[in-house]
Amino acid sequence: MNQIREINQGQLVQLLTTESPDILTLDFLSTRTQSPQVKEMWQVLVASRRQHYDWLKSFYTTISGKGATVDQVTFSRPATYQEGIVEQINEYHQRLRRLMNLLNEANSDFEQQYLRTLIYYFEREGYILNQIQQLER
Repeated sequence: MNQIREINQGQLVQLLTTESPDILTLDFLSTRTQSPQVKEMWQVLVASRRQHYDWLKSFYTTISGKGATVDQVTFSRPATYQEGIVEQINEYHQRLRRLMNLLNEANSDFEQQYLRTLIYYFEREGYILNQIQQLER
């Protein structure tokens, strides 16, 4: 018997709580590199992440019928530039897992397609983070 599951809105809200520190951290890391190429890559990540959060908020509003109001996690500066890169890669993987979990809970074609698109663009960030890590070794 197939049981219909609903998307866990709490999990979606939890993803939104990191918007401010997430973008601040990416922007902070962009100021710590000596490479103009890597700085540009960080700035691409900042723009991409802002778009990511806009899409998440829009998705939340669509499925819940109300705007998301969340308490933001506090920004914490990475101890070192290299640790910041590693933290971003680890957080990327955690976030991707959470997005995949939401996709697995999706019922409608709309929800599935929206989340697949969101994941597709988010995966691009993973490639950029890996490139940054390779270039900054």
